[in-house]
Amino acid sequence: MHQNKTIHEELKALSPFWTTIQSQMPYVVPAHYFESLLSIVRAKIETESVYEELELVAPLLNTIPKQTGYQIPVAQEKVQPVTATVQLFTWPKLAIAAALIGAMVLVNFMYTSQKQTVDYGAYIGADHQQIIETISDSTLTAYLDVHEKLIITPDVSDQELLEYIQSSN
Repeated sequence: MHQNKTIHEELKALSPFWTTIQSQMPYVVPAHYFESLLSIVRAKIETESVYEELELVAPLLNTIPKQTGYQIPVAQEKVQPVTATVQLFTWPKLAIAAALIGAMVLVNFMYTSQKQTVDYGAYIGADHQQIIETISDSTLTAYLDVHEKLIITPDVSDQELLEYIQSSN
């Protein structure tokens, strides 16, 4: 393993114990281990004769071929070149996608840019006293029931309320 001298000196400055530890990899995989692993595992399975037991438990599983599903493809002598027709199909798809995205952005812009006009003149010239008199008591009670949490009333006694009403009349 490659040893960096600056790291080695820094470890020595921190604690001389760390410099005494070997810095070699303790685990080594034998050469061509993974290439032969499949055949080793298959041989181990076949020696334990699980096929007979499997025939009793699930007979359908024994009918499946015992070949690996994934294999490295054999190199072909002539590699097929990628044709230009495959690339031609990508441009129309990109153009259609860009057109659809543009149309969605345009529709969104037109929908959200509509200004809602409010006729404030109707509210300025309205007779508020007449509007309040036309509202029924049940409508006001329903409004107060819904918006009860928004109303903050000070602690006022009934006597103080009567004095206020008499003074304002």
